[in-house]
Amino acid sequence: MKIATFFFCFLFGIAYSHSQNKTQNFIQKNIESCRILINDSLSVYHIHENLYNNDIKLVLKTENVLTKECLNYDIADEHIKKADIFINPIIKINNNAVRDINLTDFTNLIPKKISALKKLNYTVILIELYSFSYSTIGSGYIYLCFKVGTKGNVIETKILELKEEMKTNRYNKIF
Repeated sequence: MKIATFFFCFLFGIAYSHSQNKTQNFIQKNIESCRILINDSLSVYHIHENLYNNDIKLVLKTENVLTKECLNYDIADEHIKKADIFINPIIKINNNAVRDINLTDFTNLIPKKISALKKLNYTVILIELYSFSYSTIGSGYIYLCFKVGTKGNVIETKILELKEEMKTNRYNKIF
């Protein structure tokens, strides 16, 4: 009986420590999104987060009018002007501009979550965007995925388009 109790406690301890290690290497934050008006039909979202010492800045143009307007915002007018000119989002990770993110087919994007998964040699950063559509079949989720090296440089990018929210256990399989 003592051996069975010891064995049970040993297995429980291993399972508990394994679950603790997983949660320590993962951060997820909900984005409290409010939009900054450019004109009657266009707005921008400005997101600035720091996850695992990776400074993430996103300026995203949208035609969405569903979310609330920002009363106070901390964004330079030059970023608002750039967002008005450019179709695609302005993304900087550790002050390095991320290029080749093409979201021209999605005009009603709403930022929902930002996540980071810390690996041994890199960090995976995900930005979840909800693509709102007035049609019944058009809504879905866009995931902007970035593989960031230990020196803070973006090694690889991916854009995933899904009909439903991605489960967090799938984050391990992106890169």
